[in-house]
Amino acid sequence: MDVRSLELIIAVCRTGSVSAAARSLRISQPTLSKSIGRMERELGARLFDRGGGTARLTVLGEFIAGRAEPVLQAAASLTREIGHRLRGESGRLTIAAGPATRVHPLPDIIRRTAAAYPGLRIETRQVRGPEVARGVAEGRFDIAITNRETAGPYGDLIRVKLFEDRVSPIVRAGHPLAAAAPLDGPALLDYPIASFRVGPGLRALVGEPGGVRVSPKPDARAVFDQLPIWVDHYNRVHPHRALGYRSLRGFIDRSTREAP
Repeated sequence: MDVRSLELIIAVCRTGSVSAAARSLRISQPTLSKSIGRMERELGARLFDRGGGTARLTVLGEFIAGRAEPVLQAAASLTREIGHRLRGESGRLTIAAGPATRVHPLPDIIRRTAAAYPGLRIETRQVRGPEVARGVAEGRFDIAITNRETAGPYGDLIRVKLFEDRVSPIVRAGHPLAAAAPLDGPALLDYPIASFRVGPGLRALVGEPGGVRVSPKPDARAVFDQLPIWVDHYNRVHPHRALGYRSLRGFIDRSTREAP
């Protein structure tokens, strides 16, 4: 007995007659009668007692009808879920990004995607360097946000330009470079430079010089100086999946507005 057979039984049960059920199903009465007869022959028992233009369920028919409703609901739900997945509206989406990209533009991308596809489960992975694009090529990530140079070796990947990352030098008040604007690469290299990474933007700014020593980790003072900024970003900007991809501050503000 398949799903279509269950639909026919439920239709007769709801309408009370074969003719009315046939009209609701938009098929002819003889076609429906033949389908019911075929089911009864396969089961070796009657499903309906017919008479006076009506059709009443037998004990077996009542048993099948009672079990059919949940089965039909599950089948309809499965059909909808398959459609959502085929259209990319549900399932899981894994996004790989580096540390800087997790600050911008990843939070905004997550918020917009979650609003457009509420049934989609979004997961992020913090990955560094060439591993970002390599993970997409190997099927470990669905999407990677990275720079053009990192994605270069993987020509078969689909690449979409999101934004241009411009590197701007920033100095404290009173620093010797503050009075030297506009700045050029050689001038910058006379002083220590702190950056998220030594990427294409920084290399273009300083001109790919030789003899430059790169320290991949910040010193303790730099870390402690940045802690208030990181905590503030985590509270005001960073999207949390448990909070509907809203920031902690955004969740609190919305809850306060909606409170009676």
